[in-house]
Amino acid sequence: MKLSFLLTVALLGIPFYGHGTSSVVIGAIVLAVLAIYLFAEFINKKYQISARTLNTSLLCIMMIMVGYSSYALIVIRSTANTPMDQNSPEDIFTLGSYLGREQYGTRPLFYGPAYSSKVKLEEKDGYCSPVVEEGAPIYIRKEKASPNEKDQYITAGNQQDYVYAQNMLFPRMYSSAHEAQYKNLDEY
Repeated sequence: MKLSFLLTVALLGIPFYGHGTSSVVIGAIVLAVLAIYLFAEFINKKYQISARTLNTSLLCIMMIMVGYSSYALIVIRSTANTPMDQNSPEDIFTLGSYLGREQYGTRPLFYGPAYSSKVKLEEKDGYCSPVVEEGAPIYIRKEKASPNEKDQYITAGNQQDYVYAQNMLFPRMYSSAHEAQYKNLDEY
């Protein structure tokens, strides 16, 4: 069981952190320390890992791998360019926006605008313009000019959200697109 635990950790690549030869050196050192700890007979019985703990940790690693394999399926399917390829999550940045459901926008749960709220305006040079809040940067993959070129990601801009003039706690009715339906609720 100790050998299977050590092989599982090694084959999953858990200790191999970094790039190039440094990752191999770090991984070998971590695996050697783990092997010494697992197979050492001179360690006090109180500090040795029991078979139950090893079995539980192997089951946890297996469940983690089964769980993350469903996310890997999304990327593999998107790379195959299937006819229904929602948001094309082919790299880590597009996968993050896909899993974060960013294509659907945000919905205020605790504090935010109601359906009757208006966008906050500020005056600049005699004109009114909406107040926009800058969010996190949006990264996109740079297309390669040749197959030998390294993968690069560039910033395409930042997420932008409007700032509203009137906000409330727990805005149950928030969508301005459904204003007519909200007003018809009184008739029922």
